[in-house]
Amino acid sequence: MSRDQTKFVEAVQAKGRQVERGLQRVNNPDYQNFKTEAELKGLQVNRFTDEKILQAEKVINQARLEQEKSLKFFKESQNKLADLESKHQQFDKKVSETKDLIDHISDEINPQSKIERKLNLAVNFSSNHLYNPFEISIQVFF
Repeated sequence: MSRDQTKFVEAVQAKGRQVERGLQRVNNPDYQNFKTEAELKGLQVNRFTDEKILQAEKVINQARLEQEKSLKFFKESQNKLADLESKHQQFDKKVSETKDLIDHISDEINPQSKIERKLNLAVNFSSNHLYNPFEISIQVFF
């Protein structure tokens, strides 16, 4: 019967039809290995269940591949995020250094700007906290 099924499919294919041979179970070492492995897993393999088991294994394998892709993407995203955070910190440091340099240059050009900046700092601080006016006046001039 198995040979007849194979010959039938070959004859139909020779006439230009798109058909495939069903699963060969007799004398097929791949099928026998599959059946043995499935039975070791506690699955009952027969002509009614073998195709469903193979389909389920394909779905499981596809899901594993998708899971691996997702995990790889997640790790790459984490690495990119860490890189961006590092660049952000470097940028913040450069901004702070540049601001300090601008303040220093401004102080040299116009010493009054240093006093104004400290006064603004003291006023901003005092609006959020209780303060001693004497301490603020000392901070402004030193």
